[in-house]
Amino acid sequence: MKTRSVDLDELTTAMEDSGSENVYYLDLTTGDVVLSADEMLTGEEPAEDYDENPDRYLPVEPVSSEEAYEIMERFVAGLAQNKEAARLSKALSGPHPFRRFKDEIAGCEELKKMWFDFHDAEMEKLAIEWLEYNGIKLKPSAKNRS
Repeated sequence: MKTRSVDLDELTTAMEDSGSENVYYLDLTTGDVVLSADEMLTGEEPAEDYDENPDRYLPVEPVSSEEAYEIMERFVAGLAQNKEAARLSKALSGPHPFRRFKDEIAGCEELKKMWFDFHDAEMEKLAIEWLEYNGIKLKPSAKNRS
């Protein structure tokens, strides 16, 4: 297992931002998370050599909507059973659960802070699991909280 210094904030952002338009890679040499700019969008060829050095770059897998939904469910399950928890639970069970969940937490600063703290911790866990699954052990650093 290779040990790398990886910025977990950058990796979790890439995991959430990856999709049809944005593709991120983990540079296994430097530990940097790099965005592969779409030539169709920018008009420029990507600066990195992803295709020529497949052993150097590992595509960052996006977080699935199922995983994102499960994070919201775990957050609600961990709340005290009060009116906020009931509203969030109802938001998750109806149509457009992501939008409705976001709308529900927007009205309460304390709840919003709790959500973002929980979300960030859960995303960090997913990033570490993804690294370990790919044979990469996270090197402790001042930036990484783990």
